[in-house]
Amino acid sequence: MPLQGMTDHTRIQRIGVLGGTFNPVHIGHVRFALELAERLQSDRFLLMPSANPPHKEANGLLPFDLRCRLLEAAITNLAPLELCRLEGERSAPSYTWDTLGLLREANPNAELFFGLGCEDFPQLPFWKNGPTLPLRAHLCIVPRGAGDEALFLSTAHGIWPGALPHPPLEGARHTLLLTDTGKETGFISYFDIPLLPVSSTRLRRHWLAGGDMRQLLPEAELALLEAQRPTIKAVWEGHALEAGCTFR
Repeated sequence: MPLQGMTDHTRIQRIGVLGGTFNPVHIGHVRFALELAERLQSDRFLLMPSANPPHKEANGLLPFDLRCRLLEAAITNLAPLELCRLEGERSAPSYTWDTLGLLREANPNAELFFGLGCEDFPQLPFWKNGPTLPLRAHLCIVPRGAGDEALFLSTAHGIWPGALPHPPLEGARHTLLLTDTGKETGFISYFDIPLLPVSSTRLRRHWLAGGDMRQLLPEAELALLEAQRPTIKAVWEGHALEAGCTFR
């Protein structure tokens, strides 16, 4: 399906993007990225750790460089996945609007696709310029639980009342064309990608309790996690004690 500068005779580069704190990155993140990259036929798929997440506490967050090293270990030899350190190069809060703008400037001839879980989708109006994000990237919404397809449609029409059905992007279940006073402002699509029910919060607790982490984290990442145990334990356990959490 031709979209945003594509024709039947040409295909511009496709770049997928998945952001997050990745504290730590786990097999669910990696599998999600691989699934979406495959559906999009991405030339590149960037996993982008947030340096200064505006919507999450910094307490308990591993240093940016260490999260990048863990992520890099997790996706070794998994093309087209690649680590992107862009947000670490800026001191400002890691707003998606700003990051996608920088990516578009750096890749003016590429088509950008931004992955987002359906549980975060209704929060978009509270993000910096959230409803206008489709101007910078094709939004790719993925389910997190039962009923998310209906949630996608109701949320989309609530944020963009002028959204129109569009022939689905290949690999997607739904695609909507967004308009504002008759002017096209972008696309959003819904992908029924099966996601692994893995939680970074639960993984941190399990790791601190000495639990078996095999098949939850890629082996290379797990090895690095263990090699950095004193540093990581101090950050995660210190935050847990401050918050009054127990891990057993």
